[in-house]
Amino acid sequence: MNLIAWTSFWAANRSLEFPEVAVEIERQLHRYNKDVEELISTVAAGVKNLLSGGQQLALTRTVDVLMEGKPNPELNPILFFYPRAPKSSGNHLRGPFKEAFFFMIGGGNYVEYASLQELDHQQQPVKHVICGTTETLNGGEFVEQFVMQWHNSRPFRCVSNLTVYGTACGFQRKHSACT
Repeated sequence: MNLIAWTSFWAANRSLEFPEVAVEIERQLHRYNKDVEELISTVAAGVKNLLSGGQQLALTRTVDVLMEGKPNPELNPILFFYPRAPKSSGNHLRGPFKEAFFFMIGGGNYVEYASLQELDHQQQPVKHVICGTTETLNGGEFVEQFVMQWHNSRPFRCVSNLTVYGTACGFQRKHSACT
């Protein structure tokens, strides 16, 4: 606080005794503390909703259903191999399982990984999921692959100076994609 503001504060509050000033300062700080706590919780909720959309990703739901080991319509298109299951069990697993190893062929990302880690800790008993992908991409790498795929699939179209910015992942390149 600069000297002018400090002087004007005391000039406006000359009649106040020190305990009254301390109480007023404490009241103001408490009010700002509540505002800051509310702001932090709002931002945290917004980030969580941004990352997960407020619901589980399809990948997380699938892993969760598989770990439950119960028949489920979501599992119909999924083939899985469980060597300990009796041959007559068909597509039914005996569960629930506490541990799983999940591997996806293709690109994965941090949001999917974080969603699986959240699944680990939010359920009782705690589930342990080890996940892997053939490639883990950040946002910039994903856009770069997308531009390259687009470049290869559209033969007579020209887009000049397509600028891709992703400062969160450190990606900043300028593409000139003439196809």
